[in-house]
Parts: sequence; C-alpha cells; structure tokens
Amino acid sequence: MQLPKNTFAIDAHWSSSTARQQVAGGKKSSESMLVVTSDGKLMFLSKLGRVEKSVEAHTGAVLATRWCEDYTALVSVGEDGQVKVWSHSLMLQSTLVQSSSPVYSVSWSPDSSQLLYTSGKHLIIQSLQPSSKSLQWKAHDGLIPAVDWSLLGNLIISGGEDRKYRWSYSLDKPDSGTLFSLSWTMDSTQLAAGCADGRVIFAHVVDRQLEWKNWCATVNTDHTIDMVDISNESAEHLEFPERVVRASLGWVIS
Repeated sequence: MQLPKNTFAIDAHWSSSTARQQVAGGKKSSESMLVVTSDGKLMFLSKLGRVEKSVEAHTGAVLATRWCEDYTALVSVGEDGQVKVWSHSLMLQSTLVQSSSPVYSVSWSPDSSQLLYTSGKHLIIQSLQPSSKSLQWKAHDGLIPAVDWSLLGNLIISGGEDRKYRWSYSLDKPDSGTLFSLSWTMDSTQLAAGCADGRVIFAHVVDRQLEWKNWCATVNTDHTIDMVDISNESAEHLEFPERVVRASLGWVIS
C-alpha cells in the first residue's frame, strides 16, 4: 500500500483473525493491521493493503497504538498528549488522559484493566476506572520512546534515550542508540527492539532462579538450567533442545 504524500505510518499492530471473529460474534473477519499515521489518523488495513476503516484520532501525529488482549478495545496515543480508548469498530470510548507532553508509547496490562504510558522521563500506570489514581515513577534519564507489558510474566520493559532498556530486575545498555519500539513474545521469555541505528535486537530473560528445599535451579540461557544441591554442593548442568519457557521445582509421587 502507498500512503498519501507526506503521510507516514508511525506504528502498527496486527490483529488475530480468530480473536476478531470471536469479537464479531462468529462472523467472518479477515486478518488486518491497525495502523496510525503522522497526520493523526487511526485505520484498519487489510493484508492486501485496502483501507477498511479510518478515523481522525489525534491532533498531530499518532505515535502508538495497541489492541487489548481480547481485541474488544484498542488504545492510541499522540503528540497532543492524549491517551484514547476505542472500541474494536473504532468508536471512541473515552479520552483517558490529557497531558501537556507527547505520549510516545503505550501498552495494556495483562488483564486489560490498566494502561502503561510514557511522559518524558516517567512511566505512568493508569486504571480504566473513572477517578482512579495513577502510579508514576521516573524510569530513565531521558525521553522514553518505547514500553511493553508482558502478558504472562507481568513484567514491564522500557527503552529510553539514555540508551538503556530496563525491566524490574535487569538493566542493559546496548550500543544501538535509542530504542524506538519494544515488544514481548507471547510466552514473555523474549523481546525485540527497533533501534535508532536501523538494527532490530533480540533478547531473552536469563538468571531466573527457583528454590525448593535444598535445591536451587538457575535458568542461565534460553536452553540451559543449572541445578545445585546446597546441602552437598553437587551440581548438574541441564541442556534442552527447545527454549525453556517455564520451570518449577518440586516432587511427584509415582
């Protein structure tokens, strides 16, 4: 698809054809992409590039958009400092936030009851419930262009112009410049980031530890676990052909 001259696609998010069919009450619903543009539009595009629906969503550029987990609603944020919630048919439900600075990124909580968005150097969590207080904290030393909230791990990841990306127990400083976009995989074990120098970087969560009685298990890489018996300091290195998504310690009576 070719957008009109001087109109640029800023962000996009695929919908699931199965999920959209459920939302549509069992009617056929083809897979489509949610796209936002530099001239304030929010639109649905088919896989063939046809515009299914388009609305004027923000004053100035729309900077990010995301479907909620069950595809019954979506959110958009923009240069006008607004955070807007829309129905799956692009009907405006509410203007949740009106801030004085642009909102560069947004993500839903795993249960779709809250929204995480950026404001300068700060991250803010806002409930969808009216008159509820927001939770705000300074997350970076520079502007934050990218955030994501994992569905299974309930972890928040943020990328800032201080060239750092963080989650609750990890910090890394890649040499790729500003991270403009971040996204978790569905199993919350890996993430991808779009970078200022044109690269896409991939990362996975490591050093996850599990403890049970005298045993300690550490997920060192996405394919290995180190087991240690602290009672006698014996150790065993386990390797798996597939990625380790989840692990638990315990015993089973056979």
